[in-house]
Formats: sequence, C-alpha cells, structure tokens
Amino acid sequence: MKPLNFNIIKLTLCLVLGISIGEFSGLTIGVYVITTVILISFLVIFYFFARTNFKQNSLFGVVAFLCAISIGCLVYKIHDHTLDPSHYTHFNLENTSPHTFTLQINERLKPSTYYEKYTARILAIDQRKSSGTLLLNIEKNPISKHYYTDDIMTGVFNFKTL
Repeated sequence: MKPLNFNIIKLTLCLVLGISIGEFSGLTIGVYVITTVILISFLVIFYFFARTNFKQNSLFGVVAFLCAISIGCLVYKIHDHTLDPSHYTHFNLENTSPHTFTLQINERLKPSTYYEKYTARILAIDQRKSSGTLLLNIEKNPISKHYYTDDIMTGVFNFKTL
C-alpha cells in the first residue's frame, strides 16, 4: 500500500472517479461549474487557514479530494459533444426518410469485402449547419471513385444508428 501514500495518486484516482460520475450522472454542466467554483473557493480558504495555524486539519484534504472529483465531472461534461445544440443527435433523423448530408471526409479506413469505409465530419443536414462525426459505408462497385481526406461530399443518405 506504499503507492497510495503519494498524494498525486490519490488525486488522480479522485479525478478518474469524477469522470466516471460525470458520465453516468444526469446533472447539467451548470451544476458542475457551480460545484467546482464553490469547492475551489473552500480549498483556497482552507489553504490560507492551514498556513496560519500550525494544527493539522484533515478538512483541507477532504475538500481537495472533492475538488478533484468535481473537476473530473466538469471536464467530462465540457468534452461531451452531444451537449452542443447543433449536434446531429438533436435532429430528427428517422430511418425511413432520406436526408441531405454535407460531409467532409476525415479518414479513409480499411475497406471490407463489400464496402469502402470512411470517417466523416458532418457539416450540414438538410441545409442546416450541424456537427458530429460518423462512419460512412459506401458500397463497392467498379465505377465508384475513392474519396480522400478533406474531400467534401453532398448526398442523400438514409441514416442508420449503430
């Protein structure tokens, strides 16, 4: 149990715990911002109290761990692209009706027996600005051309979720 005596290991575990909590909780980003600001304020206050007093106070350590957990939750929510209102998950993309997509090819993946595979960034759906990344499968045939990185394509596609 010697490795757990290092503070950086404990703070890293709290950060990972915070990322896990941020993924599975349904709280909004505003809750995490307010909680993080309050906990950092308490951390600064307890730090200045600890500098002036010679007595050890374990409350500083508890607040530091809670602050690391809160920062982990906040970082996860900040990096969640589905919170963006223009993300394609907010559009009503029914499987039955085709939609006009404008895509930019990011990467050409290893092709399968029947499909050419690409990752593409969504620029627009039905002429409305949109964002997100998707996997694009194009059926192989002798007259189809290969797309390269940064090619922009517009087409009518049926959207299928994985």
